[in-house]
Amino acid sequence: MVDLDELSLAIEDGDGDLAVELTLAAIAAGLVPQAILGAMTAAMDEVGDRFQANLIFVPEMLVSARAMRRAMAELEPILV
Repeated sequence: MVDLDELSLAIEDGDGDLAVELTLAAIAAGLVPQAILGAMTAAMDEVGDRFQANLIFVPEMLVSARAMRRAMAELEPILV
């Protein structure tokens, strides 16, 4: 079973390779695409909160956004 919390953490950490791997595994496991998207969105909400609290800065935020973009590239065809 794919842990969507792990996907969220991968995006928060900016680990694009792991985020893509977990996204593909979630798709293969038959998880609802909206649930996968929800985990990704929650990760970016957390990144935004950290940025707003001055715990991270623009470079860290951009790394997380790139990880999400890579994972979204795998999920987008299913959402459409």
